[in-house]
Formats: sequence, C-alpha cells, structure tokens
Amino acid sequence: MAERLESATKIYGIGILLAESFSKLLSPERKRVMRLVDRVLVVGLYGKPVPVRLYTPAPGEDSHDGISKYTLDALALACVLSMQTPTSPCSPAVDKKNHYTADFEKAFEAYIAGEWDYAKPAMQALLVQQPDDQLVQLALDFVQTSDKAAWKGYREDLDV
Repeated sequence: MAERLESATKIYGIGILLAESFSKLLSPERKRVMRLVDRVLVVGLYGKPVPVRLYTPAPGEDSHDGISKYTLDALALACVLSMQTPTSPCSPAVDKKNHYTADFEKAFEAYIAGEWDYAKPAMQALLVQQPDDQLVQLALDFVQTSDKAAWKGYREDLDV
C-alpha cells in the first residue's frame, strides 16, 4: 500500500497521502488538519479491489507565501503526527484554514456522492479563492470530462 500511495502522490501533485485506515487512527485535533483527496479503487487483501478514501494535510490560507508545497506538506504532517497541545505552534494553522477547508470538504463530499451539479460550482468557487489548488483542479477536470451515470463513488482509472 505504501508504494501505491507514493506513486499516487505524483498523480495528485502532493507530497504526502494517507489511507483512510490510517487517518481513522488520528486524534480529532489531527483530523481537523487533514483534507480529503479522492476516493479510489485499490487492491486490498487477497487481491480484492476496495474503494479507499485518501487524505493529505490541508494547507493554511497563507500557504502561498513563497514556501514550497512540499515544505508545507512536511510541516503539516509533522503537526498532524506530533503530540502537540492545542496551544502549540501547529494550532494557528488550524484556525487559519477552517473556512476554505470546510468549503473544500463540502465540495469533495458532493463529488464522491455523485452530486456533481453541486460539486462543479463549489469547486469553481474554490479555484477563485485559491487558483493553484491542484487537487480541486484535478477533481473538477474529472467531473467535467466523466460520465456521471457511470460514477460508482470512487475512481477506477488510477493505478493506486
């Protein structure tokens, strides 16, 4: 699974991906700094394909201040995995991104649920706020070029 997640980071253009099973082990405070990436079909135990949600650390509102996205991903993961208290230096990032992350989650949950009539304009609004959010652009491109009737709630076309 680790090798598949690593190859998927290249597809999504992000530094770190966590499988749903690992994200469930995080504390509620750490889950707040994660964002949904996609739901994809992966080969599970005994070679049986299983849909799995993928997550990554969410960027803060000030993530475009010249720091590379890989540095931000590493810093966010360090906060996620550390045993920081609510008053730690990691906490201000959580407060900064709440609105964007909440809008992002609504749009992506709609996308996964097949509610693409809501997801498309919601994703377009996200891109107005953060035009270089590659996850949103990838999902929007997929929704605009895919057959909604064939959607099963997960992507089958990724080699994860």
